[in-house]
Amino acid sequence: MKITIIGSGNVAAQLAEALVRQGAEVVQLYARRREVAEEIASPLGIEVASTPEELAEADLYLVALSDRAIGEVVAQLPLPEGA
Repeated sequence: MKITIIGSGNVAAQLAEALVRQGAEVVQLYARRREVAEEIASPLGIEVASTPEELAEADLYLVALSDRAIGEVVAQLPLPEGA
């Protein structure tokens, strides 16, 4: 199962590390600030995206954002109809 993590805070970082450590296929970490995403993703071998257009296709998208950022970020994501 391909997993993309959306966010770059502590929860996103811990999820990424734990999932990779357990052998999950984390294909991408999305954050608005590329340099922050790279700090988390590079040591784990995860691809980085910093624009919605760069999002890879995945089976599961884990949203790990602050409450105040969820609405704004999710509204920008290219989600399939009915999602």
